[in-house]
Amino acid sequence: IMTRQRLLICGVKFFSPANISLSLLLLHGAVTLLAAQQKDFYKVLGIRRDAGLEDIKRAYRELAKKHHPDKNKDAQAPKRFVEIQRAHEVLTDPQKRKIFDQTGQDPDDPEVQQEMQMKERRQRFRHHDPVAEMLFGRYERAMRQHDIQSHTQTLTWECYDSFIGSGDAVWIIQIWRHYECESCVRLAPVWDEAARELQGTANFGRINFDRQQLLVQKLGLRIRTLPLILSVSRRETRMMDRIPASTADIVRFAASVLPDKHVSVLRSRQAADKWIDERDGQVRVLLLSEDRWPAYWSMAAAPALQGRYIFAFMPARAAQDVADKFGVDLDPASGSGEGARVVVVV
Repeated sequence: IMTRQRLLICGVKFFSPANISLSLLLLHGAVTLLAAQQKDFYKVLGIRRDAGLEDIKRAYRELAKKHHPDKNKDAQAPKRFVEIQRAHEVLTDPQKRKIFDQTGQDPDDPEVQQEMQMKERRQRFRHHDPVAEMLFGRYERAMRQHDIQSHTQTLTWECYDSFIGSGDAVWIIQIWRHYECESCVRLAPVWDEAARELQGTANFGRINFDRQQLLVQKLGLRIRTLPLILSVSRRETRMMDRIPASTADIVRFAASVLPDKHVSVLRSRQAADKWIDERDGQVRVLLLSEDRWPAYWSMAAAPALQGRYIFAFMPARAAQDVADKFGVDLDPASGSGEGARVVVVV
């Protein structure tokens, strides 16, 4: 792995959640190791992660004196001095240090700040907003499936428009019933796993068919069997043509309806070169595959990747030039859509 020119290339068979999670976690570990060597403020100051404030200040004074550009004529001294100052600034500020310990990234990075603010707003909304608790908590407690955890939002006639009608988000929705529905019971763990793995990538909601007849009628659906999986946005509603048998089925469906803003689609060598060369400080992961769904699953399989990595996929049939550039062997036997080649650019 080298800056923008060094690559980590691997072949992955996406046969199961375990395989892809392991692959992405290994990939994450490799790239994080490089990132830590470059940006770990503790290593910049040469101190332990549990160092106290006095230890931080002492290390800063010694290193700042050693690498001050006025005294050190080495060409790298100015850069090193700036790194030392930044490490001191972050690690002596309790809040910034906490964020760095949690994310491994510079706490003043706009994307890191946005992510932390979103987490804070979500927690405040869910746990400290009495109005939200009054409006939504009652319905969730009354209608939550015991075997489906809170990775999905319970949707009712009263709250549907506030979630679905605001913004351009696409929702993956399950319509289910509590009683006399063995298929609903069988789907519960599959649905929960998909909602958990795609959390932050797709919005998941559920509608109780027996208790929300008005909402079902509003959606204009002709329901022949339950459970029913559909995608809903302000622009269109699409139904899954069968009951999913696995988490992969739901992920594939989500990949087919989610906008390309989540995963860039590259269809030429020129587009790939431009995407790879963008300088935004994020690691770029390019999947060469016949199917887009591995990219979505890759992004969601390990939550630590979100916000740090940018994903794109390129259809294998259009990727030969890119494969040749990076020395990637596109095995024809992998062209079924079950496999992919992964190129990571740091």
